[in-house]
Amino acid sequence: MDQPKGKAPEIPDILPPEIKGMMTMAMPLLVPGISALIHKIVDRFGDEGWKALGEGCYELGKQSGPMIQMMFNIDPQNASSIAKLVEFMDNLAGVEGEWLELSPEKAVKHDLSCPVADGLRENGISQFCSLLMPSAFQGVLDAIGSRPKKMCLGPKLLCQGDEYCEITIEM
Repeated sequence: MDQPKGKAPEIPDILPPEIKGMMTMAMPLLVPGISALIHKIVDRFGDEGWKALGEGCYELGKQSGPMIQMMFNIDPQNASSIAKLVEFMDNLAGVEGEWLELSPEKAVKHDLSCPVADGLRENGISQFCSLLMPSAFQGVLDAIGSRPKKMCLGPKLLCQGDEYCEITIEM
């Protein structure tokens, strides 16, 4: 069943609002440390460092996939159901946006604000969103047996200075 524009997929609140609020406030504080860690790896190993970080994020997603699928009752063949994964990750990070399309065949979201986007851009690691997050999502999708035709973060990304991040899932 299609949902109206702007209506987010239903996910259970697994975190109390005060904890979620603290996580949202803490995210920008974590960016300098995460940036320093990523820079140490990439400065030393170059593209191989990015590759290793992507592989690590993929494995993290793959390991957490079955638990996420169970927690949110994700149907791996339904784009609006897979959108619960995006909504969950956005909620954890304090990202706010709007679903432009949400149907079993296709889901499109524009994230309009992100508490870490400016810090990622300022610290020169916009690849966090263009490489590492997609790797984590792909790990989850592979773990739950989902094969969308398209699962894409971008090409527009807040951390690259765009007005929104675009997330697209097509079955």
